[in-house]
Amino acid sequence: MTKNSLKEGEIWCYQPTTKSMIRLKRSTPIYVLAVGPEGDPTCLALSAEGNVFVIKKEEIVEIGFN
Repeated sequence: MTKNSLKEGEIWCYQPTTKSMIRLKRSTPIYVLAVGPEGDPTCLALSAEGNVFVIKKEEIVEIGFN
């Protein structure tokens, strides 16, 4: 499990299943599903609410499993 970010507020992320943007709270716990190649700045993640989305790696803070 990782946290979306330690910052406060909201972040907009792309949701590939609906081809739209979704809004997430920055402190939302997420699960990283797939990490792109080293040069790719994004990864595929799953929120606790069940949303699959693309997020920048720099926005993720690893906290281990909760």
